[in-house]
Amino acid sequence: MKHSLLFLIAASLAACSASPASRDGISDPGQLLFNGYVRGTVDCYRCHGGDASGTWKGPGLKGLSPNKVRHAIRSGPGLMPSFDEEDLSERELEKIVTWLGTLR
Repeated sequence: MKHSLLFLIAASLAACSASPASRDGISDPGQLLFNGYVRGTVDCYRCHGGDASGTWKGPGLKGLSPNKVRHAIRSGPGLMPSFDEEDLSERELEKIVTWLGTLR
C-alpha cells in the first residue's frame, strides 16, 4: 500500500498536466518552444502553465532574472527535469529566456 501511494504521488508530480497556450495566438519563437509546439520533449507549459504564470506543480516564471531561468533549465532544480544542449540548444534556450523576459 505504501509503495502504491508513493508511486501515485510521484506519477502525479512527474506528469504535470497544465494545458499549452493556444497555438493560434502564438507568434513568439520562445513561447512556441515553451508550449511544446517545436519540440515535444520541451514542454515547460505542463508544470508552469501556457502563459508561465505557474500551477500547483510549478512556480510562475514571470519576473525571474535571465540567469536564474538559464540555470534552472540546465540544472533542473527540485523535481524539474534538466535540459542539456542535446535536449534544448543554446539558441532555443535563449528564445525561451527572451520570451519570459517580456512577461510582466
